[in-house]
Amino acid sequence: MDKASPTAAPLVKKGAVSATQLNAAIPRYLSVGNSEPSDVVQRAVSLMRTLRDQKEVLKPSDLFQVVSRVSTLATRDLTKTSITRLAVASDYKPRNAMIALDFGPADGKVMDGFTRVVPGDQRVSGKRVAALRRPEDSALLADGLAGVNMLPAAICLET
Repeated sequence: MDKASPTAAPLVKKGAVSATQLNAAIPRYLSVGNSEPSDVVQRAVSLMRTLRDQKEVLKPSDLFQVVSRVSTLATRDLTKTSITRLAVASDYKPRNAMIALDFGPADGKVMDGFTRVVPGDQRVSGKRVAALRRPEDSALLADGLAGVNMLPAAICLET
């Protein structure tokens, strides 16, 4: 891949690279330069347009895979969020001595034995804390909070 200018997407020469090589180069390209959201979006869109305009370089399935990777990596870079797959038994109940918190919007379902924590709750802090919902059957996992930086907790250690 060649770069015509610092703001232009790399040019892909026919037969010069494979989908595997493009996939490896995408994170480097997206991370070069300013990390402002608008710049990340501009680089991602520029790269996708360049790839679209050079359809003869890759098979359609490879092109789809590469464009999908650009979208995924740009989204991850913009949100700076790590997603972890988690499962909780539907009949799980915290023990009496436990403090169990269920994060989410005020109108979200709260799992039995848990206490709701909503945006603006004094127990959480962070820039732009916001409630989110996701498709999930479990009341505990169907919603949450984004933007939480700190959850202070007083812990009493008694033996």
